Amino acid sequence: MTESLENLGLMDEESSLSVMEREKASPTEIGNLVAIPHPLTNNAAISSISVLILDRPILWVEHQVQVVFLLSIARSEFYLWETIFIRLFKWISRQNGVKKILDNPTYDDFIKNFKRSFDN
Repeated sequence: MTESLENLGLMDEESSLSVMEREKASPTEIGNLVAIPHPLTNNAAISSISVLILDRPILWVEHQVQVVFLLSIARSEFYLWETIFIRLFKWISRQNGVKKILDNPTYDDFIKNFKRSFDN
């Protein structure tokens, strides 16, 4: 996932390596078939959420994961990191986000449903 973001110019190599360092320090699986990896340090100029949906769950470290949200918040927008993370977490856990994304795994549907979480 980090390589794809690097190829698109949305993440540099240092930030990509930082994602791996973060995972080694403390895995980002949160249960409910989800992991939310993110870099410890980020040099990105543009924020992004990269989504990977696996055909079948895999064992991440302790929990099964089928949906991975790679969070990359631009340095200039880092003050939004906690807000975005909490909204994503609530969408996943309280608004059946995992079920929604597995039932209809399209970009447009994810964006539509995730944006609704900001209306509440």
